[in-house]
Amino acid sequence: MKRQMMIRAGSMLVLGLVIALWPARSAAQVEVRVSVPVITFETEPVLVVVEPGIRVVQDAPYEVFFVDGFYWNYHSGYWFRSPDWRTRWVRYEERDVPPGLLKMPPGQYKHYKGPKHKISGDKPGKRQPQMGKPGKGGKSGKGGKGGGKGKH
Repeated sequence: MKRQMMIRAGSMLVLGLVIALWPARSAAQVEVRVSVPVITFETEPVLVVVEPGIRVVQDAPYEVFFVDGFYWNYHSGYWFRSPDWRTRWVRYEERDVPPGLLKMPPGQYKHYKGPKHKISGDKPGKRQPQMGKPGKGGKSGKGGKGGGKGKH
C-alpha cells in the first residue's frame, strides 16, 4: 500500500511538472519584420505604358507599377500595393499580385523614360495622369529588386 502511494505521488509530481512546463514550451513566438517601402511623390507621377494594362512611374529611382487602379512595388522580397500615389503601402501575398507584374524582369523599369505620348485610363471615370514633368521620388530603402530570383 505504501509503495502504491509512492508511485501515485511520483506520477502526480511528474504530471504536475509536465503541466507546469507545457505552456512555457508552447509560448514560443516568431517575429517577422518586413520593411514597408517609403515611396513619395511631390506631385502626381507620370505613368508610361510598358505592356497592355501595365504602366510604370516615369523616371523613378525604383519600380512603381500601376495596374487596375493600384500602384504596386516590389521591395525586399515582398509586393506592396497602394490605392493612391499619396497614401501608404500595404503588403500583399504574391498570389494576389496581377500575373503580368510577376513576369516583369526586376529592375528593367527603374528610371524608365518611355515613349512621349498621352496616356489614357484603364478604368472609366478614374483620373489618370497625363504626360508632363515627372514627380520626384523618395527612397524605397533596401532593394526594390527581386533578389536575383529571375522573377518578382
